Amino acid sequence: KKKISLNENWKRNKIVSAQALEFADYSCECNNKHSTFTAASNGKMYMEGHHLIPMKFQSEFDVSLDIYANIICLCPICHRLMHYGIHSEKEYHADKLFENRKYRLIHSGIDITRNDFKQLISIWIYIDKYSSHILLNNAKLIDNNYFTRDYTGAMIIMLNSSFFKLSFINN
Repeated sequence: KKKISLNENWKRNKIVSAQALEFADYSCECNNKHSTFTAASNGKMYMEGHHLIPMKFQSEFDVSLDIYANIICLCPICHRLMHYGIHSEKEYHADKLFENRKYRLIHSGIDITRNDFKQLISIWIYIDKYSSHILLNNAKLIDNNYFTRDYTGAMIIMLNSSFFKLSFINN
């Protein structure tokens, strides 16, 4: 069995994240009516930065994903939803956030279509669900790419030992 980890640690800039929260006026971008508590560190409503396009996909882009346009201001509940909520709720909020940010992303050099974004989010939700580790059992190696299926029948393709694309195919 070969265990592949998708935990690539890309450097994050805490200053950019803090400034993105400030730019959003410390208001949850999923629901601006959400309130939390006053943070001792800055006297503002406590919020958290979330990368709309996850940093796991940095290798797929020519520009940094750790930029203002890609960092969303979320309350802790919505941030947990984006990481631990059910698929349909994550997808709904991610799509809404993308629609609000798509022009800022394009202007920042992240030119991604809504369909490509939805595909990335589906991959990200799948990866998060399985704790960012996938066991490749009986994987076939063709041109340095692994092809296998998980227990749900989803096709898993590992390209150049760094990136998974999933397509859900009927057997």
